[in-house]
Amino acid sequence: MVSKVNNLGVFNNYQNDNKDTKKTETKMDDTNKAAALSKTDALKQSISSGSYKIDIKALAARVADSLL
Repeated sequence: MVSKVNNLGVFNNYQNDNKDTKKTETKMDDTNKAAALSKTDALKQSISSGSYKIDIKALAARVADSLL
């Protein structure tokens, strides 16, 4: 198991490595956030209306793959 101290070290190194790319990704991140919010809103609406269906076969396949 990885300690919290080790996790912080990895996280801080990751942040330092990506400082230069953050400036160029800001515009794309805003677009992705808007798209994610609209997808989330659509999912919330379909779940609340009862029209959201789970593909049991696909779910079972993913669970089986993750266990292998």
